Amino acid sequence: MWIKAELIQGLYLPEFDAEHLELSCAVRNYKIWLAKGLQELSEKKMNNNLPSTISSEHMKNYSELLKPFIQSSSNIQEKARILLSDLNT
Repeated sequence: MWIKAELIQGLYLPEFDAEHLELSCAVRNYKIWLAKGLQELSEKKMNNNLPSTISSEHMKNYSELLKPFIQSSSNIQEKARILLSDLNT
């Protein structure tokens, strides 16, 4: 799904390249964080450390990961609003 969005953006909305790159970086960082959390759970499960829960140390990064995602999404929405406004005038 994400690859399709990247292709569509690149083909039809090249003026959104900077904003899309910003969002792509935020998504990539979230996926890395998520993979590390899943690895932590897997290691705990392998060591019979049940119930397996994510450490608070890992979770403390969650809010910081959301900030660039929310900001980049807002930037895209604002640029889209401006673009549509320009097209309608």
